[in-house]
Amino acid sequence: VLYNSPGRKDEAVDHLRHVLRTDPSHLRGTRALATLLGNPSNAEAQRLEQRAEQLSQLAGQVTEYKATLYSSPENTEARLGLAQTHRLLGKVTDAIIQYRALLSINPGHLSAGLQLCQLLAQHGQLEQARILAESLLQGNPSEPRIYLALGNIHRMAQRPQEAQLAFAKTVEINPSYAQGWHNLGNLALVGGELQQAVEHLHKAIEAAPDHAEAHFNLGSAYLQSKQFVEARASYENALRIDPSFIMAYYGLGNLHAQSRNPSAAKDAYSTFIQKWRGDPKTTTAVREALD
Repeated sequence: VLYNSPGRKDEAVDHLRHVLRTDPSHLRGTRALATLLGNPSNAEAQRLEQRAEQLSQLAGQVTEYKATLYSSPENTEARLGLAQTHRLLGKVTDAIIQYRALLSINPGHLSAGLQLCQLLAQHGQLEQARILAESLLQGNPSEPRIYLALGNIHRMAQRPQEAQLAFAKTVEINPSYAQGWHNLGNLALVGGELQQAVEHLHKAIEAAPDHAEAHFNLGSAYLQSKQFVEARASYENALRIDPSFIMAYYGLGNLHAQSRNPSAAKDAYSTFIQKWRGDPKTTTAVREALD
């Protein structure tokens, strides 16, 4: 009603934003808000139009996968595709149902098991995720990705010692496993073990030179150690590898603030605010730092 009421555009926008906060994958709400914002030069309208196109394609994929499964219920690839598409749409419960259905058909399907572990952990079902990861290990005792998943579950459950053991197991199995070294480094960084964090993160970068997050975390370790030159180089490496790694601007802002360069800090923080699309609390914290 508000959408069609002359002079009440702001109220209509507020309601549509509420729709998308409640369900970010609401196709009609996304399209309606894009249309209402209207101006082709409006960056948010353009982003919403792109999102609406993506949602439309994903909805079409759901229809295709369901049609395949209707005629062939034990088609594991179609079921995996359906689970992944539900996940992209933010339909967590539907995704979990499809992953579990697939694993009931093929309990040893490693990709489905790992993806379900991650999904359960991300949504707070840590004990179920742990049980699943340990069951996957029974059939794959030398698979580093399972130990990585188990380490992440322990980390999220505030069990850092168990997480450290699981991550260490990944690089024991495969000394060139970059993500294992990265997670060991990140765990050490969070625990304040800065020298160990630097060593682990260097090993991650040796194994995968284009691991942008490892460069970023290495920058954070150097920053906490007051090694400003090394920190700046690491943050800039993260951005060189992945210009969309926006948190690196936040790191650079902190670096310049601590090294008493307020002008450069302001520039980095302002760039971060302009580009950041993540947690609004982070944006608020940066605005406070600017003030």
